[in-house]
Amino acid sequence: FSQKFKIDQTIFYAISLTPFFLISSFTVGTELLSLSLLMLSFAYFDSTISGLFMGLTFLTRSTNLIFLPLLFIKKDYKKIAFSILLFILPIIPWLLFNYYHTGNMFTNLMDGYASQIKFRSYMKMPFNIFHVLMAAGYLLILAIPGIILNINRIRKKLLSKEALHFTLIFLCLTLVLYSYIKIPLKTSRYLYNIIFPLSYFSTIFITKFNKKLIYVFIAISVILIFKLRKILSST
Repeated sequence: FSQKFKIDQTIFYAISLTPFFLISSFTVGTELLSLSLLMLSFAYFDSTISGLFMGLTFLTRSTNLIFLPLLFIKKDYKKIAFSILLFILPIIPWLLFNYYHTGNMFTNLMDGYASQIKFRSYMKMPFNIFHVLMAAGYLLILAIPGIILNINRIRKKLLSKEALHFTLIFLCLTLVLYSYIKIPLKTSRYLYNIIFPLSYFSTIFITKFNKKLIYVFIAISVILIFKLRKILSST
């Protein structure tokens, strides 16, 4: 991903290792696997194989279906068609498995919708800024100037590859927030994927400002990770 989007690989990797990222990756569900597959789909966004990784990330967490429209951001219609085909391909065995064991190919999807949305609609919770601050952490401080820097860099070349990269990552950020807003029962883990776009924009800022700044935030991560663990367990 770093090579494709031309950002500093070391900084991007280090800055993404926030306390929230490290704790949530190994204490809850399939978030880490899901995010890894999503990043691979972005790394190959201009290739048909992006559809395969998008299909796999959907299998890992069905809520990732919200990222499917990003497959249509290609100039070649044939690539779009093959990407959709590759998206469907890894899902077919799971649909057949559902049909064999339950008599309905979409049992898993319907169960997820029922348990997470339909039968929890009465528990609808408002947007919780604390969840955003918990998931984003110090990345929020770094990403905002990173977004501004990126906009200034591409505003005179809107048709460039850099502009396309910005659009993809910003759409990713928007879709993560939209998904969190729409789900009735809200927890900070539903914002896990926000680490990806925020790390991207943060890397742009640190690279432009001062690369040594990364050491400060690594130190902050080490200090906060123990305290944050208790907070996350209660949210």
